[in-house]
Amino acid sequence: MTPQPFPDGSPGEDGPDTSRRGVGARPAGDHRYPAGPERPEPIYCFLIEDSGRDQVSFRRWTRRRADTTGDCPVHGRHAAVRISFHRSEEPATSRISRHDDESFAPDDPRWPSTCECGYRFADDDHFHSLREPLYVGPPPDQDAMMLVTLNQAPPGAIWRAPWLEEYRQSRGPDGHSYVCMLPTGPWLIDGVAKGGKRWTRSGDPPRFTVRPSVIHLRADSLEAYCGLLTDGVVEPL
Repeated sequence: MTPQPFPDGSPGEDGPDTSRRGVGARPAGDHRYPAGPERPEPIYCFLIEDSGRDQVSFRRWTRRRADTTGDCPVHGRHAAVRISFHRSEEPATSRISRHDDESFAPDDPRWPSTCECGYRFADDDHFHSLREPLYVGPPPDQDAMMLVTLNQAPPGAIWRAPWLEEYRQSRGPDGHSYVCMLPTGPWLIDGVAKGGKRWTRSGDPPRFTVRPSVIHLRADSLEAYCGLLTDGVVEPL
């Protein structure tokens, strides 16, 4: 199974390349946040680690046209999701961030039987299950531990991605691949940015210092975040 790559960023003002796939190069100065209340707060990083448990989403929805099943007043198309939690049977070093799981039979009782509007799913309506590892860690502003999938991880979460470490371009000099969640999405610290340049990482997780700064764009928009990670704190630039 091929791991899904994380969105890459671009080296910031200390680096020679500020471009990214699909976006022209722009001076890092264009990304500086203005002083005042609109300036983002610093992001304090914390480490999340594989909990050994998975979240499985059991989803059903209609493939057929609405005129054969009736319009759903809630979703437009009839759909429902049920969440279940399972202990993982895979070692953490081989678990990718998320993948389809086709091991559940159609008669498994965990599949939703009805849409929120009351429509009862037919045998030929669509089945889909998604398995995602759950990660656990202590957020800096909370007393309780956080249990999240990687898609749910808040800005500041840092995790090791061992499924990427077999690729030379995705690992650091210590052989490890680390990812930091930014407001615009996950940043592969040990990856290669547009133009072939790389960041340098020092320190122990989560108190990394990374140079140069990063300009990271959200995958589905042109929203950009520019920051500098020093001793576990991402300062907006």
